[in-house]
Amino acid sequence: MQEFIDRMQRVHGDAEKSKTAFELLAREAQSNLEERAKRASSAVGQVVRPEEMLAPSRFYLSFTPRSWSTREGPGWAIVTAYGESPRERKEIRCLREGDRWKVVLDLPDLPPIEQRRDER
Repeated sequence: MQEFIDRMQRVHGDAEKSKTAFELLAREAQSNLEERAKRASSAVGQVVRPEEMLAPSRFYLSFTPRSWSTREGPGWAIVTAYGESPRERKEIRCLREGDRWKVVLDLPDLPPIEQRRDER
Protein backbone atom coordinates (compact mmCIF):
# COMPACT_ATOMS: atom_id res chain seq x y z
CA MET A 1 0.00 0.00 0.00
CA GLN A 2 2.82 2.37 0.85
CA GLU A 3 4.36 1.68 -2.56
CA PHE A 4 1.08 2.63 -4.29
CA ILE A 5 0.88 5.88 -2.30
CA ASP A 6 4.49 6.71 -3.14
CA ARG A 7 3.94 6.04 -6.84
CA MET A 8 0.72 8.10 -6.96
CA GLN A 9 2.42 11.04 -5.27
CA ARG A 10 5.10 11.04 -7.99
CA VAL A 11 2.72 10.98 -10.99
CA HIS A 12 2.14 14.74 -11.61
CA GLY A 13 1.22 14.22 -15.28
CA ASP A 14 4.15 11.89 -16.04
CA ALA A 15 2.77 8.99 -18.12
CA GLU A 16 5.57 6.60 -17.16
CA LYS A 17 5.09 7.24 -13.47
CA SER A 18 1.32 6.83 -13.77
CA LYS A 19 1.94 3.49 -15.49
CA THR A 20 3.92 2.24 -12.47
CA ALA A 21 0.99 3.16 -10.19
CA PHE A 22 -1.54 1.57 -12.59
CA GLU A 23 0.41 -1.70 -12.42
CA LEU A 24 -0.33 -1.95 -8.68
CA LEU A 25 -4.10 -1.86 -9.20
CA ALA A 26 -6.30 -4.96 -9.05
CA ARG A 27 -7.59 -6.28 -12.39
CA GLU A 28 -11.12 -4.93 -11.84
CA ALA A 29 -9.84 -1.38 -11.35
CA GLN A 30 -7.54 -1.72 -14.36
CA SER A 31 -10.47 -2.91 -16.50
CA ASN A 32 -12.60 -0.01 -15.32
CA LEU A 33 -9.86 2.48 -16.21
CA GLU A 34 -9.29 0.77 -19.57
CA GLU A 35 -12.96 1.28 -20.46
CA ARG A 36 -12.80 4.89 -19.28
CA ALA A 37 -9.72 5.45 -21.46
CA LYS A 38 -11.48 3.90 -24.45
CA ARG A 39 -14.43 6.24 -24.00
CA ALA A 40 -12.18 9.25 -23.47
CA SER A 41 -10.23 8.35 -26.61
CA SER A 42 -13.45 8.29 -28.63
CA ALA A 43 -14.56 11.62 -27.18
CA VAL A 44 -11.30 13.52 -27.77
CA GLY A 45 -10.25 11.83 -31.00
CA GLN A 46 -6.84 10.72 -29.79
CA VAL A 47 -5.52 7.79 -27.79
CA VAL A 48 -5.85 8.10 -24.03
CA ARG A 49 -4.04 5.34 -22.16
CA PRO A 50 -5.65 3.70 -19.12
CA GLU A 51 -2.90 4.88 -16.78
CA GLU A 52 -3.64 8.46 -17.86
CA MET A 53 -7.06 8.04 -16.24
CA LEU A 54 -5.33 8.14 -12.83
CA ALA A 55 -5.73 11.78 -11.91
CA PRO A 56 -3.12 12.80 -9.34
CA SER A 57 -5.15 15.92 -8.57
CA ARG A 58 -7.97 13.63 -7.39
CA PHE A 59 -5.61 11.55 -5.26
CA TYR A 60 -4.88 13.02 -1.88
CA LEU A 61 -4.21 11.70 1.58
CA SER A 62 -6.53 12.99 4.27
CA PHE A 63 -3.75 12.20 6.74
CA THR A 64 -0.17 10.96 6.71
CA PRO A 65 -0.02 7.29 7.68
CA ARG A 66 2.21 6.76 10.72
CA SER A 67 1.68 3.01 11.10
CA TRP A 68 0.02 0.10 9.34
CA SER A 69 -1.67 -3.17 10.21
CA THR A 70 -2.88 -6.00 7.99
CA ARG A 71 -5.58 -8.66 8.21
CA GLU A 72 -5.17 -11.42 5.65
CA GLY A 73 -7.44 -14.09 4.30
CA PRO A 74 -7.15 -16.46 1.37
CA GLY A 75 -6.27 -14.16 -1.52
CA TRP A 76 -7.27 -10.91 0.17
CA ALA A 77 -5.99 -8.44 2.74
CA ILE A 78 -7.28 -5.37 4.52
CA VAL A 79 -4.50 -2.88 5.14
CA THR A 80 -5.28 -0.30 7.81
CA ALA A 81 -3.40 2.98 7.86
CA TYR A 82 -3.25 4.90 11.12
CA GLY A 83 -2.44 8.58 11.52
CA GLU A 84 -1.53 10.61 14.56
CA SER A 85 -5.04 10.86 16.00
CA PRO A 86 -7.51 8.00 16.62
CA ARG A 87 -9.85 9.50 13.99
CA GLU A 88 -7.14 9.15 11.34
CA ARG A 89 -7.76 5.61 10.21
CA LYS A 90 -8.38 4.19 6.73
CA GLU A 91 -8.92 0.62 5.56
CA ILE A 92 -7.75 -0.33 2.07
CA ARG A 93 -8.68 -3.59 0.38
CA CYS A 94 -6.03 -5.56 -1.51
CA LEU A 95 -6.17 -8.76 -3.54
CA ARG A 96 -3.50 -11.33 -4.30
CA GLU A 97 -3.23 -11.62 -8.08
CA GLY A 98 -0.58 -14.08 -9.12
CA ASP A 99 2.38 -13.55 -6.84
CA ARG A 100 1.70 -9.87 -6.07
CA TRP A 101 -0.64 -7.84 -3.92
CA LYS A 102 -2.81 -5.36 -5.83
CA VAL A 103 -4.81 -2.39 -4.55
CA VAL A 104 -8.59 -2.41 -4.94
CA LEU A 105 -9.91 1.00 -5.96
CA ASP A 106 -13.58 1.70 -5.44
CA LEU A 107 -14.49 3.24 -8.77
CA PRO A 108 -18.06 3.94 -9.80
CA ASP A 109 -19.52 1.62 -12.42
CA LEU A 110 -19.66 3.10 -15.88
CA PRO A 111 -23.12 3.69 -17.30
CA PRO A 112 -23.97 1.84 -20.51
CA ILE A 113 -23.25 3.69 -23.71
CA GLU A 114 -26.49 5.02 -25.14
CA GLN A 115 -27.13 4.35 -28.80
CA ARG A 116 -29.11 6.80 -30.88
CA ARG A 117 -32.07 5.42 -32.67
CA ASP A 118 -31.99 5.62 -36.43
CA GLU A 119 -34.32 8.55 -37.18
CA ARG A 120 -35.07 8.02 -40.85
